[in-house]
Amino acid sequence: MRVATTSRAKVDDQWTDQTEWHTVCCFGKTAENCQRYLSKGRQVYVEGRIQTRKWQDKDGNDKWSTEIVAKDVKFVGGAPPIGTVPARDPTPADKDIPF
Repeated sequence: MRVATTSRAKVDDQWTDQTEWHTVCCFGKTAENCQRYLSKGRQVYVEGRIQTRKWQDKDGNDKWSTEIVAKDVKFVGGAPPIGTVPARDPTPADKDIPF
């Protein structure tokens, strides 16, 4: 998934926002829960490690990708916006998912 972080700073008496985009990799139950319950604009807390991978594009040029490998993802910021629904209805087994 892609996650944005935004910082705000005052420059020349003007407030400016700087947004950075991050790729977050999740596995197992964490990935399943993110797929089911996250939607665009939903706030999350992600804890994990940074990983940089080297790969080659179709022309053989070296490229690097830096991503966050999530250890823990918590859903924060309240309920999803009205009108959005999870990817599927939760089953009784999903009731122990921490939000």
